[in-house]
Amino acid sequence: MRHIVLSSIALAASMLAGVSHAAVAYDNGSIGPSTSWCVSGVNQCGGASWTIADNFTLTTATVLTGFENWNLGAPAIYVSTNWRIWANQPTSLSETIASGNAVATITEDAGFTLASVSGLAVSLNAGSYWIGFNHILSADNPWTYVTSSSGQANAVQLYEGGVNVSGLTDAAFRLHTSAVPEPESVALILAGLAVVGVASRRRAAC
Repeated sequence: MRHIVLSSIALAASMLAGVSHAAVAYDNGSIGPSTSWCVSGVNQCGGASWTIADNFTLTTATVLTGFENWNLGAPAIYVSTNWRIWANQPTSLSETIASGNAVATITEDAGFTLASVSGLAVSLNAGSYWIGFNHILSADNPWTYVTSSSGQANAVQLYEGGVNVSGLTDAAFRLHTSAVPEPESVALILAGLAVVGVASRRRAAC
């Protein structure tokens, strides 16, 4: 009977893991057309390390676990992605509240190059922020960012010296978090474990 209880516990753990999955914390709109604004640091973009930044709003405290953004460019020359988060509209690459470098998973989506970063753990309170992307490439063949269909125009292009251009069309990106199991799901699993426990004790007493 002990092995039945252990198996039930293992099953419950796997079920809880199943309901705790990646969820979209913020979606900046569906994919629009590509732009001519660089989001990489290669010579054809003037030799600077270009970053595209755009704003987002969280309605509740959130732990960001990853993001994805769409680009136009050759996937084969991708190396890694620099990312930054600001509390306000950025005027430089400094004064960030979080930043890092990660190797994204590169896929093709709707004819564009989709860079998906995971494994982050950035805790943010409810409020408005800005996020920036800069893709490091191995060749002088620049990537440009893909716009969002949100209809807004407040994205910013930055480089090492500060803001280059503001008022650009919003970028297409999504932010991810880990979904918390629904209370009903947790209660149901715990109730099932309780039933198994009671049954095992009754059989042991016979």
